[in-house]
Amino acid sequence: MTEGAQDLVRQIQEQTVKSAQHFYGESLGRLKGQLQSDRAQLESLIQQVPQEEVQAQIQEMVNSHTAIEESLDQAAQDLGVEDAVNQAVQQAQEAVGQTTQQTQQAAGGAAQQAQETAGQAVDQVGQAAEELAGAGQEGPDATEAAKQKARELGVDISQVEGSGTQGRITVKDVTSAANQG
Repeated sequence: MTEGAQDLVRQIQEQTVKSAQHFYGESLGRLKGQLQSDRAQLESLIQQVPQEEVQAQIQEMVNSHTAIEESLDQAAQDLGVEDAVNQAVQQAQEAVGQTTQQTQQAAGGAAQQAQETAGQAVDQVGQAAEELAGAGQEGPDATEAAKQKARELGVDISQVEGSGTQGRITVKDVTSAANQG
């Protein structure tokens, strides 16, 4: 084989090795980035879960993730693609950071919306309470137990006919009204 042909074969081999290293570096980097993200989520779960048995199981998963990351690092080093892996991990971490920031912004907007909705609900409850207070002063004659039972069962006590003394509404009347409709 001529010297020119040998150079061409060597260049092709070097390019093939570089392409393979680049491919494996990116693949390993994505895997490592995902593992790190998953491990971080598991670690945050440990703090949120009160049961010690569950915490121990989650810690075992975290340890497994760490072992897999170490294996990936060793594989990357063995293949000579450690720099590509580190670069891919850095890119993955940057993407996670951007996603986290976007999520926080979205959560802030949702929280503001929830506060506005809660404020409106409080206003409506206040109005309803005022209306009920006004109506309650002239409402039907009912025992306190009957009024409480009506609230529990969602019965409009003004629509219940009393069977007690002087037409007073009893718990039995409220229960019968609830069963009828």
